[in-house]
Amino acid sequence: MTTEERIERMEKNLHSLVVVQDQMMDLLGMTVEGERRLATRMEEIEELRRQTDRTLAKIVVTLAETDEKLNALIGVVDGFIRGKG
Repeated sequence: MTTEERIERMEKNLHSLVVVQDQMMDLLGMTVEGERRLATRMEEIEELRRQTDRTLAKIVVTLAETDEKLNALIGVVDGFIRGKG
């Protein structure tokens, strides 16, 4: 193999390496972007979970208050019915 053929072969190999490196850099960029998007989405999901927890807590309090009022009303109605009977 002549020196020129070796140089040509090395240039082809170098070109192939450059192409692979470009592809790897593209993949790395997509990976970093994907991680950023995932982190953003996870933050959004966590905020939604906190909002849901707060809403559920309010619902539990409202249900407990409603339960107390209904029991009091049942007691009044029951006393009224028994007092008439």
